[in-house]
Amino acid sequence: VEYSRRKVEAAAELARAIPEVKDTNSNANTGGGRVYVDIGKRSERKRSGTEIAVELREKVSRLVGAEYTVIDDLNGGGKPVQIQFTGPDSRKLMELTTAYMEKLRAVPGAVDVTLSEQDPKNELQIVLDRGLANAMGISINDAAQSLRVAFAGIEVGDWVDPSSETRDVAVRLHPDDRVNTDSIERLPIAVNGTGMMVPLEQIASITMGKGPAAIRHKNGERMITVSANAQGRSPGEVTGDAMKLAKSFDFPPGYGLQLGGAGQDQQEVFTAMGISLVSGIGLMYLILVMQFGSFTAPMGVMLSLPLSLIGVVLALLLTDNTLNLMSLIGVIMLMGLVAKNAILLLDAARALEKEGLDREEALMQAGRKRLRPILMTT
Repeated sequence: VEYSRRKVEAAAELARAIPEVKDTNSNANTGGGRVYVDIGKRSERKRSGTEIAVELREKVSRLVGAEYTVIDDLNGGGKPVQIQFTGPDSRKLMELTTAYMEKLRAVPGAVDVTLSEQDPKNELQIVLDRGLANAMGISINDAAQSLRVAFAGIEVGDWVDPSSETRDVAVRLHPDDRVNTDSIERLPIAVNGTGMMVPLEQIASITMGKGPAAIRHKNGERMITVSANAQGRSPGEVTGDAMKLAKSFDFPPGYGLQLGGAGQDQQEVFTAMGISLVSGIGLMYLILVMQFGSFTAPMGVMLSLPLSLIGVVLALLLTDNTLNLMSLIGVIMLMGLVAKNAILLLDAARALEKEGLDREEALMQAGRKRLRPILMTT
């Protein structure tokens, strides 16, 4: 804990050296720590949070003895670029994701690339010889039950302590014996129907090895997430390149990948909004067909919708923005306004045509008559 505290404090000192930083708050534990950096309101500083994060990331990268990641806590503490890998075997999955992580670090704009898995920890690995165990009349459940009693314990009764409080009494191996392979090898396993006991070492191999600190599952499969921050490019662009890189890997049968985190949420929202937009346009066309009594008359309104995208593209280029959720909502609103304006013009032009004007003159007069209503309602 003391080592983690020193490293966390070193990062906090670097953060406090940045002019925009008002205050820091840090905590540390045996697995690392966090430094919360307060940069105040946007109106109180000249630089954006992204620009400050770039400077902070460059500063902490020079610290040795620990790994540092800069994240935006307003986004829930998660990184915007996340690729989830799934498969049946944790160790093989770790090999694939580690190789992918190293290549992802070379993708332009991808920074703070990490795995969801922590460093492996020491574990006791017991591999049962199922054929030999079955031949001796020992099932997997029998062996598992004996190991469960040895490590988790079994309640054998209760006792009343001096304060008159009743406490459960459980029996299990001593902590030192639970990490000693010699003690585990001598653990007796009962043979069903014979009353005999055999040591565990006769039906299994026991070794000390390394294993994952945690095993995560998604839809019943083991999962490891590779995540990254985006710097200098939009998260969408970095995510696109990350997915292309992931799909270029040769996965064994049973292994796969998919978007995770904000990228997955954005993809689902974009899909839902796209379906809603297409459905809305189709429904609007049917209503106009009923209103005008013609299948061709509403085509003028429909053709005006894609023309509105010209202004959308120009606005995004001029403001140096990307097509995200907020801009997509704006596109839908813009299409609604364009459709409304086109309906006003088309209705006026058709009414003037019925009065005897030719089409060109009717369109000219409709534009003059409907200009003020269009400007007032837009």
